[in-house]
Amino acid sequence: MNHSFFKLISFLLLLVSCNDSQAQFKPAKIFGEHMVLQRNEPIKIWGTGTPDKKMVATFNGSAYQVVIDASGFWEFEIPAQKAGGPYKMLLSTARKKIEWSDIYVGDVWLCSGQSNMEWVLEMTDGAEAEIAQVNDSLIRQFKVPRTSADELANDIEGGAWINSSKETVGNFTAVGYYFAKKIRTSGEGVAIGLLNSSWGGSRIEPWMDAASLGASDTKEIIAAANLEKEKNMQRLDQKLVKIFPGFKRAEKIGEEKKVNWETFDFDDSKWPQMAINGNWENEGYEFLDGMFWYRNTFELTKAQAKENYTLELGMIDDSDWTYVNGTLVGQMALSYNVPRSYSIDKKLLKPGKNVIAIRVEDTGGGGGINASQGAIGLRSKTGFIDLFTNWKVYLESLYPVTNFARNAIPTVLYNKMIYPLRDFPIKGVLWYQGESNADQNREEYGKLFKGLINNWRTLWGNENLPFYFVQLAAFTEAPSEPEYSSWPNIRMAQADALALDHTGMAVTIDIGDANDIHPRNKKDVGERLALIALDNVYGKRNNFRGPNPKRISIFEGKLIVEYNNAEGIYFRDNNLSEKQFSVAGANGKFYWAKPILDAGRVILNCPNVSDPVEVRYAWAANPAEASLFNADNLPAEPFSMKITE
Repeated sequence: MNHSFFKLISFLLLLVSCNDSQAQFKPAKIFGEHMVLQRNEPIKIWGTGTPDKKMVATFNGSAYQVVIDASGFWEFEIPAQKAGGPYKMLLSTARKKIEWSDIYVGDVWLCSGQSNMEWVLEMTDGAEAEIAQVNDSLIRQFKVPRTSADELANDIEGGAWINSSKETVGNFTAVGYYFAKKIRTSGEGVAIGLLNSSWGGSRIEPWMDAASLGASDTKEIIAAANLEKEKNMQRLDQKLVKIFPGFKRAEKIGEEKKVNWETFDFDDSKWPQMAINGNWENEGYEFLDGMFWYRNTFELTKAQAKENYTLELGMIDDSDWTYVNGTLVGQMALSYNVPRSYSIDKKLLKPGKNVIAIRVEDTGGGGGINASQGAIGLRSKTGFIDLFTNWKVYLESLYPVTNFARNAIPTVLYNKMIYPLRDFPIKGVLWYQGESNADQNREEYGKLFKGLINNWRTLWGNENLPFYFVQLAAFTEAPSEPEYSSWPNIRMAQADALALDHTGMAVTIDIGDANDIHPRNKKDVGERLALIALDNVYGKRNNFRGPNPKRISIFEGKLIVEYNNAEGIYFRDNNLSEKQFSVAGANGKFYWAKPILDAGRVILNCPNVSDPVEVRYAWAANPAEASLFNADNLPAEPFSMKITE
């Protein structure tokens, strides 16, 4: 073979390849097959490509032409379209074509927040039955990948539009799905697109731009956050070394120490104990990402040791390696929302003492074992051995400072998961967040929350953009006496945002879970949000709000609470428990008050307070006794209100 000729041919092929590559174009990642585009709004389709190349787009019988600009950016603007579909869209240059089919024009709702918005349908109450009857492919989801950036990004990381089906809908945002289903089954025949940009455990600050947080640019605010992070980590190190002598901070994520803490005869007598019904952050180990070991023992009789068992552990955040008597019986990676259940062969067990050891890894946000009483233990055909108490723990390694949770750093989620979507028109926003900001007071979170709403409305260029949100559900043990709790303050901050036009709030204090920050009833949540949209957006006149206080007064010696939205007001199950309302005098000390329903008003009797000044309702992280509803079965809103003379 003539080697010079071969080299010439190879060079020419390389030139052709380069020219083909230069002629390529890439649409932004939000676009693709099965997408839902917002009706009655100009539609923009954009991306990158080779400068000066001509591009043509065809959609719904019309063609549009542009030239890719000098920076490599291109954009088509399609005039506003009525609801309809399915359509095809063709993008082409002289050398390349991309065709998308099964496109619908309908309504797009941005679903955002933390884990209760991200929570998928297959992990909710009644999921199996719900998924089995799914037959509506016009509910569609695009899940924006969890990513972050220190600077504003022009595109998201990836993703795809997915039609709802029995095979796919289990991974949809449960709140968003039930919202969309309610809209669709209420006679609104348009396709609903769920643009799901959420991240479990995220604070509100990462979802906001620098200006909304009072900073001049992202570098300034991230630098301040990193400095605070360093201080927090130093304080944490000083604290942990006293509790866990010998621990060290790992040099890299996933770094392991050579330990034998899973073995049967390891001496854990000096290990401290920890509750397993919440993340270790709730036990005083804030900002801790790394590896913890949990150990516990249980006793078996000779007869019990001859049985096979299932070890039920509840949910573990994020990964686990579980051992029984030194043998690995199960493991699961990065599955914070999946209950663990491992089979235990009787060959591993012995009469008398047995040992369970669990190595738990958390790489960001909350970490630990989340199991309620009766949900963690060994189950056999003959009984259940409860393992809720007496867990001992020790810290294996603490991850580097650089691994501090990205979903807590201001602006970084906005930069990568919200800002790149700004030119994709949406109908409105569904928001479920606040648990991770429960360390703040009403004023602090309220300012941030209103700031986020205005920030996003500015970003989408729509000051009237509907913004509907979920008030925090019930969580933790119900109090025996009136007490201070941070969660009611966050709830009030959320309610304060109703002062902004085109907002709405779904109250969920009645559908929480004392033992789980992720209540499984997401159907009522989504449907309550849908009631707001049906009334305010879709013109289906219906009541969407529960009783909320109009005034509190004293008349003829009676303390009277009057309500708005009080038609058909009642106490569910005729529950007149005094642990619903509390009253305080000038000294600020609150006492329970007995309620009585009278002509749509609530009359309170509180003999401990002779000169009442303030009244509260459902003022607890878990107001378990709160039972006031209206005729539409919507719960009364929590409140703290001064008395009007």
